Amino acid sequence: MTFRALDANLDRAAEGLRVLEGVARFSLNDTSLTEKLRLLRHRIRGVGTLINTQLMSARDASGDVGAGAVQCAAAGGLFLVNDHLDLVLASGAQGIHVGQTDIPV
Repeated sequence: MTFRALDANLDRAAEGLRVLEGVARFSLNDTSLTEKLRLLRHRIRGVGTLINTQLMSARDASGDVGAGAVQCAAAGGLFLVNDHLDLVLASGAQGIHVGQTDIPV
């Protein structure tokens, strides 16, 4: 549970930095600040990758994500997993969400 909370909050921090990076680049036209924010965002993503690797190796997809898929199906809902096709296949989820930069289309 601790890894999930850390991973989720690192994602939030990185997304916030991405927004600030856009403000620095497009509104302030400050290339130095933009670069500093970009480097910080990438460092946070690197830590997130390490945590995510540990989280994924300890994860029980059928018991963890699969429980959500079962509950959604029982309620007549559609259960989607974000970014991880392996978890979609292991959990019985009905679909996957991928962003524009996640996989080539």
